[in-house]
Amino acid sequence: MPKGISVVILTHNRVKYIQRLFASLSEESKSDGERIHLEVIVVDDSHIRERQVIENLCRQFGYSFYFFKGNLSVKRNFGVEKARNEVILFIDSDCVVVPGLLQEHINSYQEEFIGGVLGITNFVGERSWGWKVIEKTPFIIGFSFPQRTDYAPWGPCTNISFKKAILEQIGGFDTNFSYSGEDVDLGVRINKAGYKIKCNSNAIVNHTTETWSNLFLSAKKFFRWGRTDFHILRKHPQLTSIEFPKFVTILMLVVLICLAEIFTGHTDIAVKTMGIWIPSALLLEATFKVADARGKPLLIFSELLVIFLNLTFEAGAAFESLRRGSLSMLYRKILYSPGQLTVEWDSRIVRAWGIIIALFLTLVVIYAT
Repeated sequence: MPKGISVVILTHNRVKYIQRLFASLSEESKSDGERIHLEVIVVDDSHIRERQVIENLCRQFGYSFYFFKGNLSVKRNFGVEKARNEVILFIDSDCVVVPGLLQEHINSYQEEFIGGVLGITNFVGERSWGWKVIEKTPFIIGFSFPQRTDYAPWGPCTNISFKKAILEQIGGFDTNFSYSGEDVDLGVRINKAGYKIKCNSNAIVNHTTETWSNLFLSAKKFFRWGRTDFHILRKHPQLTSIEFPKFVTILMLVVLICLAEIFTGHTDIAVKTMGIWIPSALLLEATFKVADARGKPLLIFSELLVIFLNLTFEAGAAFESLRRGSLSMLYRKILYSPGQLTVEWDSRIVRAWGIIIALFLTLVVIYAT
């Protein structure tokens, strides 16, 4: 079993949060009964004022500070290169360590086939209206994989460790994933190499909700993640699956039909189609979801925002696919395991019914007038 662990933290203008993380790591190392050899590596590219503060904090806590620029993959690989221990743990700068984290990661490497360990990332803090919308999206599921499965296909770098030797063996993070997706790609390659990413629900970090509560910034992030999906599927075609009809894809077809109607002199039909079908399809989906909600439902307006965030992801995937001269993301998706379809089934059915009923209403209005 490994004796040492290197914690790699990437920072960018997050002095407020890094202070909390450093303090929690310090307390963890002091309370560690088995005295794990801990090394903390901070890879920072903050503006000069924040950089100086973070560098001083590293000096105060005895952590290694490196000013290094590059995309996420480049910076993570730099941290791996500097690490001296057998196990490397990645923690986001806006997280706080829950006692026992380091030992839980170390204890999970009992078998040779374990290449990585994924812990729980709990979101804590103010449950603002924006956060309540975001937590209804599917984009935070990866943070709680250990609550549902023994081994993960991948894991976010908020709380995940790997054996350094295995990271070096598979070539580290792919630097072609410049803005997101490097964690997904790495997990897929580790599993493909014959190793497993073990889930440990006792290895916990708390992630603040503050950095996830801005709906505009989240929409930009999800659009970016959608663009990344195209590149993941192009690199790992074995993950591909035929998708339910995507709303964005159907919307594109409807737009094309409406343009054809305009060119043939039926502008009134095009206007009615766009003006009735789009809002009614979205409103029907939101209404069905609120009616079917188990527990306290969100208001319909809030559910519409959830749908909008989901659609930004779809739009990002379609945009990147078309930008690269491909139609693949208009009808395909990533499928990590057969059970994924079961989890998504209800929401897909709700969307399909919303689209169908909205289309029927649109036709009724067009032919009635």
